[in-house]
Amino acid sequence: MIDEPSLKPRMTGDERQRYAQLASRASNVLEFGAGGSTLLAFENGVQTVTSVESDKLWLDRLRTHSAMSPYVQSGAWQPVHADIGEVGAWGRPADKSHIEDWPNYHREVWDRFPRAYDLILVDGRFRIACAMQAAIRAPGSTLVFHDFYLRPHYEPVLEVYEVAERIDYMAILSLNKAINAPAILKEYASDPR
Repeated sequence: MIDEPSLKPRMTGDERQRYAQLASRASNVLEFGAGGSTLLAFENGVQTVTSVESDKLWLDRLRTHSAMSPYVQSGAWQPVHADIGEVGAWGRPADKSHIEDWPNYHREVWDRFPRAYDLILVDGRFRIACAMQAAIRAPGSTLVFHDFYLRPHYEPVLEVYEVAERIDYMAILSLNKAINAPAILKEYASDPR
């Protein structure tokens, strides 16, 4: 028997419930960071999920996971490996030898899979840059930023967004002033946190 990873989202119960509600009203989801949230979106009726992930081995494990099989076979799941060089735990860059490639994580998906995303989950690497790309490229989307309240480092996001709702450590953000987004994106383009 194949040892499959758990696809239970690493969210609190209330966060999972709220994300499921948002997903149930969405058609196209873009997520930065793949795993339990990917399956949760599909289980709540999402048509397509585009997932950006820096850890190719993790993406390969998800591709062969029995629970993901219907979405892989139908093409509803569109995994994107963002090659940022060698990665360690949680897809974090192992060193700075490929720092010039790091912006690929938050930039490349928009050109490879251009579509109207109604829900965007920021739950992987380069979170500030991912949120700024969303402000610039998908200003009408609902943005869910996981672990927002665990890390004060993410506060620059509030120069562009305002908190519409807080659920435990997760923030649902609404665009406030996108005019600052390009400058913040430039500053945090290579910040893997």
